[in-house]
Amino acid sequence: MNEDETRVKIPEQIKSAMASAAEAWVRVQIQLRCLQHAGWEVVVGGIGHDLALVNPSTGERRTIEIKSRQAIPGLTKHRQAEAFGQDLYARQTEADFLVFVWFDRGLVFVKPVSEMRLRFVRGVPKRKFSFAARDDPHLNAWDRLFEERR
Repeated sequence: MNEDETRVKIPEQIKSAMASAAEAWVRVQIQLRCLQHAGWEVVVGGIGHDLALVNPSTGERRTIEIKSRQAIPGLTKHRQAEAFGQDLYARQTEADFLVFVWFDRGLVFVKPVSEMRLRFVRGVPKRKFSFAARDDPHLNAWDRLFEERR
């Protein structure tokens, strides 16, 4: 493996490890909150989502997609950003909620996918999500996962 291949491979390994860490951490956080919300359980996801929150007694089900971001020193631009946006292909998630972990800021956002703007880029549907480090209503909004649907 030459030096250029190593430079590419290491960030990919870091991103993969951070994604796995985010999924595990979010699962634990939701399981802890299930203790306060009787009847709810966390189930490892399926097609189109990472986790599912289910209430067997009522039949309710919430699917959750988890995304994460981590600046990698020397490789990532805009490390001091206060906000960011990213496109999520509509076909990439069939989830009800997106939980986004911004590791280097220590922030977590919980947002219903239905609140994300759907747009088409070259005929391909994408959902746009954006978050701000300060005063974002989705910041630490874990209880949204357990709210009754209207």
